[in-house]
Amino acid sequence: MVFERNRTNKLQVSNIVAHVPWDEVKSLFNTFGNVLQCERGSGKSEDFCSAVVTYETQDQAQQAFNQLNGYEFEGSFLKVEYMMERGPGARSPRGVGRGGPGMRNAPYSGNQGFPLRASDFPLRILVLSDMVGAIIGRSGGTIRQITQQSRARVDVHRKENSGAFDKDEMYSVQVITIYGNPDNCSLACQKILEVMQQEANNTNRGEVPLKILAHNNLIGRIIGKNGNTIKRIMESTDTKITVSSSMQDVNTFNFERVITIKGKLENICKAEQMISAKLRQSYENDLAAMAPAAMMFPGLHPMAMMSTVANSGYPGRGGPMPPPPPPPSYGGMYGNPPPYNVPMMYSPNAAPPQNLEPVKETVYLYIPNSAVGAIIGTGGSTIRDMISSSGASIKVAQTNKDEPIDREALRK
Repeated sequence: MVFERNRTNKLQVSNIVAHVPWDEVKSLFNTFGNVLQCERGSGKSEDFCSAVVTYETQDQAQQAFNQLNGYEFEGSFLKVEYMMERGPGARSPRGVGRGGPGMRNAPYSGNQGFPLRASDFPLRILVLSDMVGAIIGRSGGTIRQITQQSRARVDVHRKENSGAFDKDEMYSVQVITIYGNPDNCSLACQKILEVMQQEANNTNRGEVPLKILAHNNLIGRIIGKNGNTIKRIMESTDTKITVSSSMQDVNTFNFERVITIKGKLENICKAEQMISAKLRQSYENDLAAMAPAAMMFPGLHPMAMMSTVANSGYPGRGGPMPPPPPPPSYGGMYGNPPPYNVPMMYSPNAAPPQNLEPVKETVYLYIPNSAVGAIIGTGGSTIRDMISSSGASIKVAQTNKDEPIDREALRK
């Protein structure tokens, strides 16, 4: 059976950025259980390294695999594999076991053999930047306690990577992403709200609203026809819920809107659970709609396909026809890894072309100057990874003084 090959407590984690302190790497692994051994190994280049992690139990290793595979850590997407004993039935180098090349009819991530599930949908919230210190706590004690109590992974994004300007509050805000099953995510969110409320009481700020980030393509299903869905949530939880009219500039390439929930703490938590359940349901529906594309392009990152499906002009199940598609969302449909090379989508009823010579195509992308550094990466590592992953040639044009707004990237 396919599941038998996963019963091990040892994992191999690759694509770890080499310059990250090893204590931080081990701290990440310790989030999911008691690590018995953590050995550092070489990576695909001098900029990366790998780790062999041995957990106390197989269940801890399973949770670490589920949460870390494809997780962005210090600008690199981790790849996690089970360390199996060599011999008959062991995994092949490409991750194809006795069960065949992955699960049938299921969308896959960029890491082969890892099907996405609805539980992989994260909860993303906005918090005031000056409250981040209280959420993290001295030496990370508070956030460590939150993760231990909730069994969820909580990522506080760096200000330079996630900082935004809250147009309503006129304060700097940061993004917190919570990973885990729905109950664990909601519990972690509740604990964070409790810390924020205590901090607000100490500084006489009054009530603290919860601000949830949701992709623009999902907002229609949260609001519902004639606003019925959001009205029902407000009435059943005794809260006030508003949705921002414009996309929050949290990430230059990530089209997200802000859902603000106000009320008593326990009521806010109830509303969050209902909203998150609706978002996850929509996410699951989109995964199902994406399955034919996943079968056609098994190596393509699912978030790239989701953006294509969401912007194809077809409504998601349970939602109205979307508006005309915005510019490509390189943050991914749900704020996940960027699509390095998105091929043309074919009709599900049409067979892909056979024995055709590859057609060279040149695409010009106009990007803000503020994002150029992130695209190039330290020492050019990020753009080299894009070139290696996609097989395309990428050039960043030099900007002129009379063109201060956008930089042009040429992709062939």
